[in-house]
Amino acid sequence: MDITDFLLGRRLTHLVNVATPSEDAEQSKPTSDIFQVALKQLDLDGHEAVAINAIP
Repeated sequence: MDITDFLLGRRLTHLVNVATPSEDAEQSKPTSDIFQVALKQLDLDGHEAVAINAIP
């Protein structure tokens, strides 16, 4: 299940400003690359954002 399906199925899309797939980063978690990409898309600093992991 991709992030869009996850959010749609739970009626959460109105709460999410950006969803960043792992393909957008050079390395995936646990490195911070994916979070840096999302922060850049949002034009925010880390202390201004909350990250939610869709994969248990």
